Amino acid sequence: MIRARQHWMIFVRPGPVTMVLSGLILTWAALSPASVSTLLHITRASPAFILEILRTFYENRVLCAGVPLALAALMILTTWGVWSISFFEVDDYAFTYRTGPFAQNTVPLRAIQDIRTNTSVLGLMFGYGTLILDSGRTEETLDYVPRLDEFITALRGRP
Repeated sequence: MIRARQHWMIFVRPGPVTMVLSGLILTWAALSPASVSTLLHITRASPAFILEILRTFYENRVLCAGVPLALAALMILTTWGVWSISFFEVDDYAFTYRTGPFAQNTVPLRAIQDIRTNTSVLGLMFGYGTLILDSGRTEETLDYVPRLDEFITALRGRP
């Protein structure tokens, strides 16, 4: 029997990374008085509305930097909640998996007709991949499966 959770790379999705990077950029812009003059120099214009936007942003810099960081924290906590209850398991008779709070699926090993994998460069470096199980009627695609080779060996080594 082999059992594992989804790989930790599930936390490095584009959403949280984008939110953290935008929060860091906004923090830099809010805390650096020189950034306002740099921005004005880059745009080579100083209309009144640009100055008003920059003044409002500078006055509310904590709120402007905090909102993206709070959204990133919420996305990471939600991902952690799903990750903490998700698992993949192969025993002598079935492949069982849960990738969310509401559904636990079981595929009998005798029903599996084809097993395919898809691994990216990052997946090769960090040890995860996508497992695709074809049972004739349905095709299950499971992302962020750790120790993919062990799962393939366990699935193919069935009686």
